[in-house]
Amino acid sequence: MGTRPRLVVVQQPEADIPRWAYAWRNRAGFELDAHLTMPGADPCPGAAAGWSRVVADVAEATSAGAAVLVNRPCWRMPEKPRVVAAVQHLPEDLNVIADAAACAAALDGTVVLVHSTPVSFAERSVGLDSAVSSGLATLEDGLAFLAESPFDVPASAELLRAHPHELVNDKLEANVLVVGGSRPGQPSVLGRVTLGAVRNAPCPVVVTPRR
Repeated sequence: MGTRPRLVVVQQPEADIPRWAYAWRNRAGFELDAHLTMPGADPCPGAAAGWSRVVADVAEATSAGAAVLVNRPCWRMPEKPRVVAAVQHLPEDLNVIADAAACAAALDGTVVLVHSTPVSFAERSVGLDSAVSSGLATLEDGLAFLAESPFDVPASAELLRAHPHELVNDKLEANVLVVGGSRPGQPSVLGRVTLGAVRNAPCPVVVTPRR
């Protein structure tokens, strides 16, 4: 769990690869590959010229089975970092949970599994009840999977009322955000949550291949 054959780091030329990424590599034994493709204008956060190339690189790398760290070095880590895993569907996002646990272990931090339910339902809608029940079940299954992880990290779960792509903001209080990318061997396509995270998340983002 939490192991990748390769971690591609996307960052600016003057940025340093974070120590926790090295700690993750040393424990998991994967290859660390730095790509200096981060746009130069306001990388923390913001969509500027060049982000389309970053998105294409992330989609291609995850389709090839590698994880990608979009490194925003301006982000400062607290004493107990909060690693947020955006979980949409299981088992597709089990790699997201596994890599979040690995990152939290490297950071000596905590893991928070987050799932969103749509905001378009009326408060008393049967559809809302079904979505909430499904979301809670997904989070429960995710925590059960995390409990079997070799990484002994504190974990919790949060169910939020928001469209999935609206999760990517500072309200998550994420110090590292882990999201799902392309599926290996499938077309290099990123979903709306991952696109928003790569372009606009106010913290480092790990994009991991989906199952």
